[in-house]
Amino acid sequence: MNKQIRMRTDPITFEVIDFLLRAIASELETNLTRTSYSLMIYEYKDFAVGIVAADGQLICQGTGGLPIFLADIGAPLKSVLEAHPIDTIRPGDAFVTNDPDASGQHLNNVTMYTPVFGDHGEGLIAFITVRAHWTDIGGSVFGSMMTSSSTEIFQEGVQFPALKFCNAGQDDEQILRLIARNSRIPDITLGDLQAQLAACRLGEQRLKEMMSRYGWNTIKATIDERWMRSEQLARKRIEKVPDGVYESSCWIDNDGIEMDRRLPFNFKIIVKGDEVTIDFSDIVGQVKGPYNAGRVGGGITAAKVAYKYALIPDLHSDEGCFRPLKVILPPGKILSAGEGAPMARFNVIMATVIDGLIKAFGEVVPENVAAAHHAAQNSIQFTGRRADGKLWNYNDTAHGGWGASRHGDGTGPFKTMSHGDCKDIPVEIVEALYPIRIDELSLRTDSGGAGRARGGLGTVRRCTVLDDARLTVAWERTTCAPWGLFGGKAAEVGSVTVHCPGSDPASITKVTQWPISKGTRVTFLTAGGGGAGDPFQRPAGDVARDVKMGYVSVERALRDYGVAVSARGEVDEHVTAEYRKAQPQ
Repeated sequence: MNKQIRMRTDPITFEVIDFLLRAIASELETNLTRTSYSLMIYEYKDFAVGIVAADGQLICQGTGGLPIFLADIGAPLKSVLEAHPIDTIRPGDAFVTNDPDASGQHLNNVTMYTPVFGDHGEGLIAFITVRAHWTDIGGSVFGSMMTSSSTEIFQEGVQFPALKFCNAGQDDEQILRLIARNSRIPDITLGDLQAQLAACRLGEQRLKEMMSRYGWNTIKATIDERWMRSEQLARKRIEKVPDGVYESSCWIDNDGIEMDRRLPFNFKIIVKGDEVTIDFSDIVGQVKGPYNAGRVGGGITAAKVAYKYALIPDLHSDEGCFRPLKVILPPGKILSAGEGAPMARFNVIMATVIDGLIKAFGEVVPENVAAAHHAAQNSIQFTGRRADGKLWNYNDTAHGGWGASRHGDGTGPFKTMSHGDCKDIPVEIVEALYPIRIDELSLRTDSGGAGRARGGLGTVRRCTVLDDARLTVAWERTTCAPWGLFGGKAAEVGSVTVHCPGSDPASITKVTQWPISKGTRVTFLTAGGGGAGDPFQRPAGDVARDVKMGYVSVERALRDYGVAVSARGEVDEHVTAEYRKAQPQ
């Protein structure tokens, strides 16, 4: 078969088709961001687009969406094909699903599929797929997933079990009315649905244009060869890693219901030959609160992200590069929750899981990994009603520091590994659209972990609400500090403080729809990233620069790095030498 593929696809044609497929995904991302109604899509980039084979195998995926959608956008297709067999699907059909049993994520993540048929009797050959976060799809609170108190999926919004909402190019108005009636912001919700559909239709058009030029057989041969090459490259990388069993542990604070119960994760990574197995057997079971995920959107996705980060960061995502990865994940775990389990906050736990897996990979590929990043989704929501009675809703997540590595200081502040290149929502947009004033947005001094390479810094965000509102917060990793590597120190953790007029300041971590009055001040502190290497080996000049830039205080420069620095950033060489000499080795 491989010989036939090479005969049909010469090297130049292979490269052209391979690039064109990825270019389609990139164009769909651009189209989606320009036509969507919700800033969660056009500004925040909470989406994923790609092309999957008729059986759901990943052909290509855009690089501009969320990493927690990595290589899983074809998984829900199985449920679509069970409800709508291939022989019943026609050109122009379109399907939507947010079935938690199929996707394993919160209900806001709605995946759309449209079929592509061959021009010469090949039948159904592929699906264009676009997943996007719909801001509100019903449930007990505005935003649907913006709750830490739900105890079953039915409290989190309406479920779409593989619905055909477009029949041979004709929208099903009944389904659209049902969707609109179950959203507090129906115009935005339907607008985003139509933006997804427009992107899918564009993908169909582009793939058909490719077929008219190259023919489906040549394109299919290129896809098969790309999968084969990706698999071979991945296996060669793994073969360079010493066989063995590598372990790590971490935890998240709680499930939003049982606030005093930490949720532990113990990971095991097994490297044998040219395969990697990630074992989730010893992680916490399914929890009462909404901090669960399903098998596909939880454990499988986290394993893929960590595996790709540590071993094949430069390979494009397709079916082939993940074939050497095996996952052991018993049912009924927090990352393989069962039917009816609440999943509104599945996204909050993912970054910590990925971080913990990377920690284990650090034993075998230390040059490829960094110390822990802040790894906290740090979900924020302010909501209220305007003078005319209309709802307003501001959602965001916070930036924090990323871990240092053997290659240099940690970066940031950025969002988490779960976010990818999600954009920040500019202060000017927030203040223009919502009754909120941002009083401060700055780097948080001393938040990065000390090390030969310093961890990246967290942030300080202070804001004042200019009208009565309700506050929802899901602040994580407030007890599991971002760890250092290779002798580096842990970073500072985050916190949230609310100061209502006439009341004492209150510290919170997870609250849902907490009423706050006009003039309330809220301070959000995010964690830094862990340090890498012995802090006392950091050059004194680098520490002095950190002090001068406000990254490190004078006091912490001496305590953590053994460097005596004046407020003007000048190093006292004598005091520094004596202090470092006096420290135990």
